[in-house]
Amino acid sequence: MKIMLLGKDWKSAATATIVDSGVYWFSSVLSGVAGCIAAAVTLAHSRYVGTLLAITLVFAVSAGLLLRKKPLLAALIELLGRRAPAWLRKGAELEQQMRDFRESHPTALRRMVFIGLACQILLFGEAAVVIFLAKLPVHLLSLIGIEALVRVTKMTAGWIPARIGADEGGAVAAFLAFGFAPSTGLMLALARRSRDLLWCVLGLSWLAWNSHQARKNRSLEVAPCRSS
Repeated sequence: MKIMLLGKDWKSAATATIVDSGVYWFSSVLSGVAGCIAAAVTLAHSRYVGTLLAITLVFAVSAGLLLRKKPLLAALIELLGRRAPAWLRKGAELEQQMRDFRESHPTALRRMVFIGLACQILLFGEAAVVIFLAKLPVHLLSLIGIEALVRVTKMTAGWIPARIGADEGGAVAAFLAFGFAPSTGLMLALARRSRDLLWCVLGLSWLAWNSHQARKNRSLEVAPCRSS
């Protein structure tokens, strides 16, 4: 949908979409690393420490792969040789375009990273507001740790349609692990679900209105031609 709305140039639209998603995931990975470390410190005497450290390692490796200068898919294609499928070759081409964008537009990429980090801070603030409204103590390490656990749940449950039930269950488990009331986690998940639905309604409404205006303009352009 993003590629289609960005214009007719498929390659440029795909590159812009992938760069945008890659930068956001990079900022999310950084906040995930901080969150797992905070959770490991807060839950130092629990059975979750080993799991949290393993997740931190996965996040760190993911960040390293995103920062890697040499393309990954090109090396895989070279390894497979003629057996490399067409979709993998197309993916390698997009990856190269993404890395070329990073080299040719460092200032724009840096701004995108700052925007991504600002988004992560807003997500932390959203969780803090929900905890505050539930009249629970807001501790920075616990807040960052809860957000990291919720994010891990979202990543692992991405295959579930709309992550129905997964977000709610993950938030409840995260709050329970830090000694908070499970109902607060459910409240956070439902608040975010409502926010997502609101943006979907606004986006689809704008898309419908914009499509209607485009058809109206085309009909007005065709009408003078027919009259002439």
